[in-house]
Amino acid sequence: MPLPPDPADPADPADHPDRLGPYRMVRCLGRGGMGTVYDALDTSLGRHVALKLIVPELADDPDFRARFVREAQAQASLDSPHVVQVFAHGEIDGRLYLATQLVPDGDLGAALRRHGRLPVAEAVDVVAQVADGLAEAHRAGLVHRDIKASNVLLRRRGTHTVAYLADFGIAVPARGDAAVDDVRALVQLLREVIADAPGAGPPRLARVLREPPTTAAALRDALRAGEPARPSRRWPRRWSRRWLAVACAAGVACALAPVAGMVDRRPPEQDPVAALARSLEQEAGLDPATARCTARSLAATHRTEELEDLPVDDVLGAAAACLWRPTRR
Repeated sequence: MPLPPDPADPADPADHPDRLGPYRMVRCLGRGGMGTVYDALDTSLGRHVALKLIVPELADDPDFRARFVREAQAQASLDSPHVVQVFAHGEIDGRLYLATQLVPDGDLGAALRRHGRLPVAEAVDVVAQVADGLAEAHRAGLVHRDIKASNVLLRRRGTHTVAYLADFGIAVPARGDAAVDDVRALVQLLREVIADAPGAGPPRLARVLREPPTTAAALRDALRAGEPARPSRRWPRRWSRRWLAVACAAGVACALAPVAGMVDRRPPEQDPVAALARSLEQEAGLDPATARCTARSLAATHRTEELEDLPVDDVLGAAAACLWRPTRR
C-alpha cells in the first residue's frame, strides 16, 4: 500500500531495483518497517500499481510469510470500491512482493498533519466510505483490527475525495466482539478527524457519536442518511430512480413526482402481486393495465419473497414487454 514519500530516505540505492519481473519502478513512494513501496508500471497489463517489496530479513521469517500471505488473501477476497484491491503477490528473484491498486494522494493521517482536521461534511463522507469497505470485510468474515488514519488512503476527484481502507496485515477471521471493536475504532477515528466542536453538524452525527451503531453497515447507513429511515419495502429504493430514468427516456408515460420524496403509501395487501402492481402504478407512473401485466410477468419468474428486492433489468424488461407487445389483429 502507498506510503507518504520520504525525501530523506537513506536507503542504500542497491535496495531500489529498477525492475522486478514485469514491474518497472517509476518512483519510490516511501519506506516503512516492512519494506519499500513504489509506483511501478506493470508492463504486462500497462497499468500503474503500488508495489511493496518486503525487506529480506522479514521475507526469510516463516511466520512473517504466513502473515504476509494472509494479508494479500484477505484483501483479494473483498469486493468493495472502498478497499484497496490486491492484484498479485508472491516472490520474484528472491524478493517477496505485493502489487495493489495505486491510490495516489497519500493517507488520511498525512492529510490531517498537513491540513488539519476536516469539516464535518467531509469527515462524515470519508468515514462513511471507510465503513462501507469495512462492512464488506465483515460480510466476508474478516475483521481489520487496525483501523486508524494512516490505513485510510485517499484519491482526490475534483472536489470529491474517495477513501480506501488499506493494510489488512493483522486481519483475522471474525470472532466474538472483534467486528464491534472495528466499528468502535472507526467511530473514534470520526471523532479525531472532525474539526468542529462536539455537538456541531447534523443531528444524525450527534446520534452516531452519542450511541454508536454496532455494525459497520449500520454506521455507514447512519452517516449517509439525511433523516431516520422510514419502514418500507426494499425494492423501490433499489431500482426506482434508474428505472424511471431509463423508462421515461424510452417513452414510458410517467407521472413524475420528485423521486427523492417518494414514500410507500400502499395499504397492506395480502396478495404480493397486487401490491407490486399498485407500486408500479403509483411510484413508477405505469397505467393500471401495464402495471398489472408487469407484476404478473415478474411473479411468474420470481419467488414471492423476491418481489421485494427486484433487479432493475428484470423490472424494466417485464414492463417493456407489456408496453410494446404486438397488437393482435
